[in-house]
Amino acid sequence: MAGKNSHWNKIRSRLQTPPEEFTDFGLLEDVFSGNPIVSIQKGDGGSSSEDSSSRRRTIKFTDGSRLRCTERRVLKKFFYHYQWESEDGTKKLAWGSEEHGGDRRYQTETEPFHVHPPNAIHGMDRATNGFHRDLFAIVELIQYVIMMQN
Repeated sequence: MAGKNSHWNKIRSRLQTPPEEFTDFGLLEDVFSGNPIVSIQKGDGGSSSEDSSSRRRTIKFTDGSRLRCTERRVLKKFFYHYQWESEDGTKKLAWGSEEHGGDRRYQTETEPFHVHPPNAIHGMDRATNGFHRDLFAIVELIQYVIMMQN
């Protein structure tokens, strides 16, 4: 966990406000259709179904990768988990907004916002996430990665 004088504490008030509502997947598809989004389908690949308190979608991208999106509202709090996978299902990155209380070793300086790398780094499977806190910003990041790969 961060100390009192971390750079995140200095810029926290300038960071993007985290989402409080479900993503407008229709608008997301309109904005990124064809570059990099190929399609958005219902379901996140898990066994849980969508209901009034959750949205589950899978976004397919031009490079064959996909983003499994789970958004939930629990007791008036909004949480998300987005997992970007390669075409063969290997995790590339995942973004989450659930607070991990308890063991401070697993908290980030930007708690509750964090990124899960594909493999643990120095024994940690969570990294800070100060800037990619909504699905539009995350898809834009994926768009840039795909452009750089081509």
